[in-house]
Amino acid sequence: MGADLIVVGVIRPQGCEPDWPGAEKHVHGLSDDQLEQLADILCWDDDTPESTRAALLGLVADFRKLFEEPPRDVDTMTFAGLHYTMTGGLSYGDEPTSSFGTINDFVNAGLAGPAGFVVAAPPLDSIDRLVRYAGEQASYDPDHENVFTHVKAVGEWLGVMRGVR
Repeated sequence: MGADLIVVGVIRPQGCEPDWPGAEKHVHGLSDDQLEQLADILCWDDDTPESTRAALLGLVADFRKLFEEPPRDVDTMTFAGLHYTMTGGLSYGDEPTSSFGTINDFVNAGLAGPAGFVVAAPPLDSIDRLVRYAGEQASYDPDHENVFTHVKAVGEWLGVMRGVR
């Protein structure tokens, strides 16, 4: 079994700060059905909507701490006016960094948008997957000019990480 490069992150334009209260407001506005669905998506064993809501609020706080006081395995890079905050590395099936789970859950829980991030990238294990993701984003918002900037910048970053440019 070989190792795969897995990267997850969030993106925001220069000059825009995260909206942490917006993310918390979003969590408080989720219905019980939505909370149950999120618990299933995130594979959380929470028994009640209240415990899922508390876990999501904790996730916002954990992500905020990673964002404001990044550990060694989280970095922010700027390409074409966009800040990419990400983590990742080689994985044999496990999470490649200790911060990966927090960022991945933050993205998959749908908290990135309400927190003011423009694009939330899914875990990326290949450039092909990145291109498919960009195509999906373009289909949701065909006028979004940053989608292909995102593809080019992250594609170049993945290429550098793999030693292929």
